[in-house]
Amino acid sequence: MSKPRVTSGQSKLDRVIIGLLIAGVMVSIALEVIGLVLFCHSHGRLTVSAEATVFIHGHNLDFLMRHLSTMIGKQGIDVFFMTLGIFVLIITPFMRVIISMVYFAFERDVKFFCITFFVFAVLVVSLLVH
Repeated sequence: MSKPRVTSGQSKLDRVIIGLLIAGVMVSIALEVIGLVLFCHSHGRLTVSAEATVFIHGHNLDFLMRHLSTMIGKQGIDVFFMTLGIFVLIITPFMRVIISMVYFAFERDVKFFCITFFVFAVLVVSLLVH
């Protein structure tokens, strides 16, 4: 049984995307673990908080990016690391679309560039509006 034929360009793109997705998930997990360890160390136990200052609900991604550094003073380094881990996890598939779009532009594949650009536009709008 033979493998499907893959061009070298496709396999390079696939390797880059696979590497990006794995790295994004691993960095996210590492940040979450660091945040959880710091939280347990500073609070003595792992608890679920009902404080409104801990929630990031109701804010768009632009707000989160601009205020991520101020979270250290308001909520502590532990919540900062956990929020940063979530941010990395959210942005990882977004970066996959950007890499694909750049690749298709470089290859001058207009059809797939346009499709990927449409996905990119939808993601941007949804991340900034939601």
